[in-house]
Amino acid sequence: GERGFTAIGILAALTMLPALAAPSLFFLPALLALPVLGILLARKKSTKLPARTARAKEPIIEHELTNGFKIILRRDTSRPLIAYNVTINGASRSEIPAQAGYAHLVEHVITRGPSQKQQELESHDSVKRLGKWDAETQFDFTRYAFTLAKENFDESLWRAADALLTLRLTPQALEKDKNGVIQEIHDYETDDPKGMAEILLFQNAYKKHPYHWGVTGTEAQIKKAEIAAVTELYEKTYIPNQMTLTAVGDFDPRQVIEQVEKYFGGAPRGTPARDPAPEPAQHIYREVIAASPNQNTHIAMGFKTPHVRSLDIATMHLLSALLFDMGGAKLQQALISDKTLANWLDHELEFTRDPGLFKLHFSLPAEKETLVVKTIFEVLRKLRERGPAPSEVKRAAQEIRRQFLVRAEKPDKYAEYLSDFARRGNPYDIDNYLEEIARLSPTDIQNVAARYLKAAGLTLVVLRPKPGESHRKLAYQALPSMQTRSRVVRAYPVKTKTFPNQTHFINHYIPGNPISSMHVALRADSLATRQRIDAQLLAKIIEAGPKKMTAYSFVKRLADLGLELEANSTPEAIEFNLTGLTENLAEGAGLLFQAIANPDFSALNLKNAKWEVLNAQEDTRENIMTYLDSLAEHHHYARYQPAMKSKLFI
Repeated sequence: GERGFTAIGILAALTMLPALAAPSLFFLPALLALPVLGILLARKKSTKLPARTARAKEPIIEHELTNGFKIILRRDTSRPLIAYNVTINGASRSEIPAQAGYAHLVEHVITRGPSQKQQELESHDSVKRLGKWDAETQFDFTRYAFTLAKENFDESLWRAADALLTLRLTPQALEKDKNGVIQEIHDYETDDPKGMAEILLFQNAYKKHPYHWGVTGTEAQIKKAEIAAVTELYEKTYIPNQMTLTAVGDFDPRQVIEQVEKYFGGAPRGTPARDPAPEPAQHIYREVIAASPNQNTHIAMGFKTPHVRSLDIATMHLLSALLFDMGGAKLQQALISDKTLANWLDHELEFTRDPGLFKLHFSLPAEKETLVVKTIFEVLRKLRERGPAPSEVKRAAQEIRRQFLVRAEKPDKYAEYLSDFARRGNPYDIDNYLEEIARLSPTDIQNVAARYLKAAGLTLVVLRPKPGESHRKLAYQALPSMQTRSRVVRAYPVKTKTFPNQTHFINHYIPGNPISSMHVALRADSLATRQRIDAQLLAKIIEAGPKKMTAYSFVKRLADLGLELEANSTPEAIEFNLTGLTENLAEGAGLLFQAIANPDFSALNLKNAKWEVLNAQEDTRENIMTYLDSLAEHHHYARYQPAMKSKLFI
């Protein structure tokens, strides 16, 4: 073995030392040691990882019981262990708003018990004596994981089946677990900036989908949880046709199938919860500012990503490694290695049944916030426009390979991998995944970065020690690094129209894109008083909205139209950007025009204004022109020709 060769080498070296001092006395032992030393010197220790784990030579066996319970097995006789997962499909994804967080609560209750045959904590404590038992709830599933000596498998399996299928929910047990979940929410949301930011991230990235309320739900929702509502969710999700057992270890597959049939086969097939309504596609940038629980600023970014069965998932995995995991990872290098801008950074790529989030977390000194955001956006811009170097792609693929093979050597992790690939649609892909990663090219990375790492679909959360009341919300989208270069715009025809009062309308149209944006910039000298523009005036315009419309109804109406209004003020200008669904842009533009033309702000002089609309189709363009025609005759358009900035948001 390695240690044996090393020991012989040391002895050989020690034997040779006296030979140097007294050649005649020690020549023969030293000479005899030379061949061994030569072997050691010539033998270079291999650091290359195997192409795949040894167990990959064993076939994957799939079986489904008559009640819909699925079994996925892979034999591995290298150790006398069995690791298996029982995965319950549904979880948070199956919840309705009144049940937010209940799937996670059910996991706690099941871990405690009681069940039909076992008293409270009996199954938990008994399985702990047999081996290892862990549980977790994610958006799409709850997973119960067991690792134990193979002779303990049968007892562990019947205890697990009894705990999962025959839960007896009592008020006392429910109350204990409610308190435990509430404490978990406090620890995660109140004291941990990352947890706080992540909750805000999902609340704002999702408006209708169950992902909106996160896995844990809220303290108020958990406090009012009653047995009837919790039982209703349990009975819709803990049914055999929603369960999958994945196992790896030293077992006879036929015997395992018989044991699973014995303990799970008698449960009747159930009616699962309905799939939730799909989340409307996010085509706008969203930003949230809140107070941080400590003296550092925490930034969380969430880019919308494809669902778990998308062909882009492997490329997204490689992209995340390129940004964070490999040696010289791009964001690690830019924020810590080169300039020490951030204290730490973290990431997670959600593999969910519905479009998920690529989550990026950064902790940094408060004074470096703007520089950090600009640096992040610049790294992403270069990735979208130039793609990575081939050597970077190779290093990222090697890092994924290393992590995968190291983790897969542990039976519990391999059983988890089997479960994850089954959720992707094909457990057999576990043997081909590294080859799939290795085939990806820099162009593949660039295309996926351009598709997903963009402002339209980004939700950004900033936790500040002192957020302040005058923060310029939604200002980061104006950074050039989050915009597409003008060469993309110039590839399409530019149409203009001149109105009787010399107001200009400019349109850049990109065919097939359902998202449009309109940008208006009013310079400081657009004010009759020549005063400097400040955030107070900007707030007044937004709050007032169109005449006879309250601020709330103005913003809510835009949201109902699938539009988002972004506004920013500097000492030199007021800027508005309206982004969202193309078919509703005309109506939203009309509301914005009316807000700016509100008689309360008649100091704004808009004559000869250029209103630039990006990507509006013909009918939308004509509707917006109609609005401009009617407003151009209004006396509030009488005084000014503002400057115009050209922007295209991706």
